[in-house]
Amino acid sequence: MPRKLKEIHNLALPHVRQACRSALLEVLETMFFELPVSELEMVERPAVDSCLIRAEFHGSAEGAMELALSCGTCERLAASFLGKEQSEVSCAEKCSTARELANMLCGASLSRLQPHGRMSIESPESIPAPDPESGPWLRYPLEGGFLDVELRYGEGL
Repeated sequence: MPRKLKEIHNLALPHVRQACRSALLEVLETMFFELPVSELEMVERPAVDSCLIRAEFHGSAEGAMELALSCGTCERLAASFLGKEQSEVSCAEKCSTARELANMLCGASLSRLQPHGRMSIESPESIPAPDPESGPWLRYPLEGGFLDVELRYGEGL
């Protein structure tokens, strides 16, 4: 049975949104050579036609980060990360890269939000649908697609 959390923090809070935004800009630029093509926006739900990944974490803060990537974005990021042409990227490589992106983004966000915290990130997994309680989501418009991020956490009782 999941533990109850004292207080839930999510992207509705400006400091959580800023930490996640900063982390994503850093991860996308340094690992994928990618930057948003326009201003970021808040959305209630991710797009339906997206690859969904969830990374749960435990420790001084507990929660999860979910990512939703359009298929085209997933393919482009995988090609850039792996140093391949898009046509050479396999389905398994796209999925593996999306999970690695979730892991990097979750860790970078948490290190900004809880710089002295001790947490463990579980291996990110593909999920069939976003958590029904998820939201709001932060949408990063990228060339030819998007990346939506949702983060929720709290201090355990």
